[in-house]
Amino acid sequence: MSPLPTGDLSLKTIDSQTRQRSFEQLTGVPYGMLAPGRADAGQERDPLPTSTERLRRRAVLGALAAGLPVLTSCSKDKPRPMPTPRPDVAVLTGAITTEQSLIALYGAVGTAHPALQARLAPLLSHHKQHLTVLQRHYRPGTTTGSPSPTPSPVAPTLPSGQSRALAALRTAELQAAAARTRDLAAVPAGLAQLFASISTCEAAHAALLGAPA
Repeated sequence: MSPLPTGDLSLKTIDSQTRQRSFEQLTGVPYGMLAPGRADAGQERDPLPTSTERLRRRAVLGALAAGLPVLTSCSKDKPRPMPTPRPDVAVLTGAITTEQSLIALYGAVGTAHPALQARLAPLLSHHKQHLTVLQRHYRPGTTTGSPSPTPSPVAPTLPSGQSRALAALRTAELQAAAARTRDLAAVPAGLAQLFASISTCEAAHAALLGAPA
């Protein structure tokens, strides 16, 4: 048996030292110190958000992020200015209206005087071709103030008798030819060439209508 320690040490002191060494060997923590996590055991921590709460937050953030570009683009939209009408728009629509009136006049004469239909058919065909070409040059929507290129033609009033009906057609052809000639200075070169061709054709029609059948 080992001799008992001498001096001021008592059995109680030896037993306390023995317990200290055993605690340190078992836990690896110096005796008298609290175990990890015990120092803040009395402090309350904020609970972690539940899965439902996390999904809700993500949904809100996603909606906000998606809405920002839309709001930004809407704020940048500005009303577009109306395009400035070209000076030749009214001239072109006037030529279209003239051709429609001539077509209506030829149709009325042919209906009133069936014997003239064969004579007038080639001239009527020319005017239909003129109308088609002129309408191809028109660009709708140039401005809200532009006249319509296809107004409803007014039913012409015909004089009685074939000779007078032919005279009415001849007068209308001469007036149309003169109008296209006046318009040459108000339109671009390409359209001016078309107007000149139409004017020449209508003058030729007037000559044919004035010749004896």
